[in-house]
Amino acid sequence: MATEAKRLIFRRTNCSCAMPGVWRALAYVRGAAVVFHSPRACAHIARTLETGAHYRGMARGAAWEEQAIPLYVSGIAEDEAVFGGEELLRRCLAHVVRDARPEAIFIVSSCVAGVIGDDAERIAEEAAEEYGMPVIALKSHGFLDGEYFGGYLETMRLLAVHFMQPAAEKVKGRAVLLGDCGGASGEYVREVRRLLAALGMHDILQFPSYLSLAELSDVPAAEFSVLLGREGDAAHEKEVRDFAELLTARFGIVCAGDIYPVGMEATLRWIARIGQLTGRTAEAEELIGEECAAFDTAIAAGRDALAGKRAVLAVGRAVRYFRPEPVCRLLAELGVVLAGVVILDAYLPEDRAEMERRAREASPAPVIAERDAEPAYRAADFVLTTHELANPHLRQIFLPMLPVAGRRGEELLIDCMRRCAARRREGGVLYA
Repeated sequence: MATEAKRLIFRRTNCSCAMPGVWRALAYVRGAAVVFHSPRACAHIARTLETGAHYRGMARGAAWEEQAIPLYVSGIAEDEAVFGGEELLRRCLAHVVRDARPEAIFIVSSCVAGVIGDDAERIAEEAAEEYGMPVIALKSHGFLDGEYFGGYLETMRLLAVHFMQPAAEKVKGRAVLLGDCGGASGEYVREVRRLLAALGMHDILQFPSYLSLAELSDVPAAEFSVLLGREGDAAHEKEVRDFAELLTARFGIVCAGDIYPVGMEATLRWIARIGQLTGRTAEAEELIGEECAAFDTAIAAGRDALAGKRAVLAVGRAVRYFRPEPVCRLLAELGVVLAGVVILDAYLPEDRAEMERRAREASPAPVIAERDAEPAYRAADFVLTTHELANPHLRQIFLPMLPVAGRRGEELLIDCMRRCAARRREGGVLYA
């Protein structure tokens, strides 16, 4: 059976641009101003990304209400691309100081500025002396020697170096969230805040994007840090973990960096670890009991509707983006019969072998090649799939690319299976 998705091609190196990553890290750091030493189009792209994030927040009823900080662009054009744009950057900085009156300026150079050899770091040093404020030039140059997350991480490090000093004492109950994961109003951050509040921690900071320059000095007084991420083996999340270790070394901020609260099992281990790190083991045990009771209620309701139903799992994502174990375990708890795991024709050979191995370890269900999957599809009450299948007669549940934080993702999947199994007509797709 054909799928409506293209083959995924993975690269060892990232080919994105560092400039939007820097902007994302600084977009809501009040008191700062950002200067793109670039053509105007680069700034347009960055602002468009921020506009898209704002409207996604509005769609889920949780838009971040703060205004983004000023973003300026030097406006490199043909003449500067030939003769250099350093004087253009100096004039731009003078305009920023007059127009925005910032507390600090961050200069982000584009690949064009890197190719023509403009020395933004020297100009930043001169401007800092002239205007009496921090003027910081990042080392990355767009596509030339950086990528999106590299720019984001470099900005985190610069903020920590220039605007944080060790605290005289820790503030009990203060935590700092490291990263973004959908922003301050995103589902991930809201779920983490809910769990921390249940443990008695309400003083929550989110670094880097959602603190003013003045508030950055509050970070070193935090008891511990929480990494915002999905999978601990992702390369960029390892780099965030390295940054968390830097905060531990410089400011004594401990971190539970090996567990992410994604899925019920991992969330319970995360709660226990936070309780252990902060001396709140009793509160953590109580919260674990409450979460288990709520999840057991969802499982019981799902089992009443789904026990004995037949499902097929169709997988076409690499292991780095999808793990079959949680889905197989959830189906077993619900009493759903997993009739087969179909490996779609969307893999390179080594990725296919790895997914087949994981599927066999996760469930005794037969592993089926896509070309032989039609009988299994026809016999199933519904299909859980990572790709929309072309057969219009199948009842399909599309599995999300990014798992949801906490137990909410599994509860949403249970609800989708209940609704899908209750349909009178064949066909259709539900998105978990």
